[in-house]
Amino acid sequence: MRKVIRIERVNSVEQESGEPLLTPKGYKMADPGGGPDRPRPSHAIFHGTLDGVAAGLQKGLSLWMQEPGTGEALIAANKLRVVYA
Repeated sequence: MRKVIRIERVNSVEQESGEPLLTPKGYKMADPGGGPDRPRPSHAIFHGTLDGVAAGLQKGLSLWMQEPGTGEALIAANKLRVVYA
C-alpha cells in the first residue's frame, strides 16, 4: 500500500513551498460547499494523517496550508498534489 509522504502546491506563481497546517486536532481542511463561511473555524474538518488529507482532497475538500512568510492560506484541492512513497 502506498503511503503519502507530502502534499504540495502546484502551478503556484510564487513557487510557495507551504506545508499542510497541522493543529492539535489534526490537519485542517474545509468543504468548498460551505460557501463564504467555509474559512470559519466552526466549519473546519480535521484529519489526523496525511492519508486522511489525501482522501479528503479526492472528495474535493480544500486544505489549509502554512505558507512561509505569509501565514495560513486555504488552498483548493485542484491546486494541490499528493506525493506517495
